[in-house]
Amino acid sequence: MKTDNIRELLAAAFREDEIEWRLQSSGEKNGRVWGLCLAYVQSRAVMDRLDDVFGIAGWQDSYDFVKEDVVCRLSVKIGDDWITKMDGAPQTQVEAFKGGISDALKRAAVKFGIGRYLYNLDATFAEVVEKGRYAGKTKEGTFFKWNPPKLPAWALPASATKPSTLPERNGKVATKKDLSHMPDDIMQWSEEFFDILSGASYESEKELRDFYLANQVRLDHLKIIDNDRHESILELFSQKKDIIKDINRDSHGE
Repeated sequence: MKTDNIRELLAAAFREDEIEWRLQSSGEKNGRVWGLCLAYVQSRAVMDRLDDVFGIAGWQDSYDFVKEDVVCRLSVKIGDDWITKMDGAPQTQVEAFKGGISDALKRAAVKFGIGRYLYNLDATFAEVVEKGRYAGKTKEGTFFKWNPPKLPAWALPASATKPSTLPERNGKVATKKDLSHMPDDIMQWSEEFFDILSGASYESEKELRDFYLANQVRLDHLKIIDNDRHESILELFSQKKDIIKDINRDSHGE
């Protein structure tokens, strides 16, 4: 099998039932609970993809444990050569050993292109409902149930492999015409995003940076439509970063 064919098979989108969702952050505003969630491919779906592309004898994985982290070495056989890529993940709070292995496998698989397209998805608001599929807890201590959002058309098997429908994160700047695939109203999203960012607190610059990167695609689109609003959000990020620096400086007695 040609390398290009292997790459295409590995990068193919997954069915919705092969995707799991996790809360990135949550809170309460004006008596209402909100949550932002991110999509991840299930570890079993990764194994099935590897079986389908390379066969059950055509791939292997091994793991190292470094303090609280798990490192996965994922190897696949292409022709007569074994190709190995590595990545790691911290052990999770629930089922730490098993969770760490699963997350490390998924991160290593991304380096082969498996599920990489999911990184083009922004953090999206969860649907908070009484009988939701998932459970969450706000920083204020309120427990709630929630359902994940629907995946956009480009992230489903029928069309996700078409590069022209994928949102741009790097390289070419998106145009207003490119925004037609975005299911949510970008201006309404920006208002809600600004309110959440204003009321949220972050313990480290890394946490703040991860929050920014998870929403970078929509922020790039917002810059095209309303640069002033985009600049106000960036200014708020800068203020949050300065607050974190001041707290760290005070804690070290500087």
